[in-house]
Amino acid sequence: METKNADLSSLRIDKTKREEYSNPERKKKTLLWIIIAAAVVIAAIILINVSGSLLSSTVDVELTSAALQSPSQADAILTASGYVVAQRQAAVASKGTGRLVYLGVVEGDKVKENQIIARLENSDIQAQLDEANANLKLNESELIEAKNNLDRQKELFASKIISESQLETAQ
Repeated sequence: METKNADLSSLRIDKTKREEYSNPERKKKTLLWIIIAAAVVIAAIILINVSGSLLSSTVDVELTSAALQSPSQADAILTASGYVVAQRQAAVASKGTGRLVYLGVVEGDKVKENQIIARLENSDIQAQLDEANANLKLNESELIEAKNNLDRQKELFASKIISESQLETAQ
């Protein structure tokens, strides 16, 4: 509200600074700098055009068509499609039955001679083997006992203590 009643007659424009900008000597300097800048720009444009035409030489360009190829096709002499079939194939099976404990290969793996490819659970077969070994030892001891008995019978027959029929029974 106070600005409406303010005295504007005291405001003045300082014309001394205005004269400084309108100084003819200053105008000449500014005009001279503008002319020098324009001359430098024109000289640069001319220099670029001249050097560009001197440095560039014409190059013959050959056009060809391009096609996308995979790396395997780029190195290949012959490209063909079809099926890959193994020269030798083996089917593996177990004579005995049992639970699979170890599997050392998967289908498609190369195997070597005598390589273990699988192992079946063998606790029941191991028990049968142990039983057969025990029976073998029992039969071996019975054989030794029978030989000893035959030797005694032969000595008794030589001493004429037993009859020939008893010796034959021992044999």
